[in-house]
Amino acid sequence: MRSITWFDRWSADPTVTGEAYPSLLDPASPEIVACPIANGTPCDLNFQYSGAHPYLYFTLLHPWQNAPHRTNRDVVRQALTVRPVAP
Repeated sequence: MRSITWFDRWSADPTVTGEAYPSLLDPASPEIVACPIANGTPCDLNFQYSGAHPYLYFTLLHPWQNAPHRTNRDVVRQALTVRPVAP
């Protein structure tokens, strides 16, 4: 879906921004919304279904040149649109 800079490049160069732990989640998926609730809990807790507008979540690993313990990170959410592929 997108090119990333994984841990190997990020950890080798203190000036590089990296990305890790991608997850595709769609809390508005029709399968989740229509899912029956048992004891107040939706039945799809793992977001195994997606509609046309999921989100890509990942951890942004900031360059560690100024954070020697490599702990400067953020969680990022990017909106996606899923379109059918023409045959």
